[in-house]
Amino acid sequence: MSSSTSSSSQSSGSSGDTAAVEAQLTTWIADFNSRNVESLGNFYTSTSVDNWTGHAQGLEGIYNGVGNIRILYGSSISHTDRLTANYTNLQATSNGPGNVTLTFNLSLNGHSTVVGNLTASILVTQNWVNSGGTWTIQHEVWNYQSFTTTNPGTATVFPQWGLSLEGKSPDLASEHVLEWNAAPYVAAGIYGSIIVIFALALMVRIRKQKQ
Repeated sequence: MSSSTSSSSQSSGSSGDTAAVEAQLTTWIADFNSRNVESLGNFYTSTSVDNWTGHAQGLEGIYNGVGNIRILYGSSISHTDRLTANYTNLQATSNGPGNVTLTFNLSLNGHSTVVGNLTASILVTQNWVNSGGTWTIQHEVWNYQSFTTTNPGTATVFPQWGLSLEGKSPDLASEHVLEWNAAPYVAAGIYGSIIVIFALALMVRIRKQKQ
């Protein structure tokens, strides 16, 4: 496992606030590269919102609150045994006292036990807010420009399946809840249909033999 960061920074507004948030970003990147999901969660709160869009290999969705965001990171970066993240084109803008927006390009290179070698290019926007002297991310957007893997067929459309097998909460994003909850009933319906068809075929065969 290795970590790396690089940045080209442009700041506007309060230099004190933007410098403080840029320092926090360095720690965020370090925790990301070390795959420290628990520490990453400390940058978010119960009201934080994380939105993953673009080519995100089935992890697209809106994740509300630090609990779901930790699960999101747990279902993605925790499966890597090697990960290097670099950020470039960093721009920091002060929106007023205690409110800073960061935009940067994030490139990922690594290896996952699930999908093999992986590379990704992401445009990230983060809104940081200072509350009681602590900077946290209140809104974040990851727009995946590209995401390539060695074994794309192993990536799951609904990461809840893998989380459930690990004993973790499958409740990631609200838009996936219907599919997740309905899945057992759909499967039961399919198996039930197969049994009915088999039974009818057997009855027809027996009837023909009697004739």
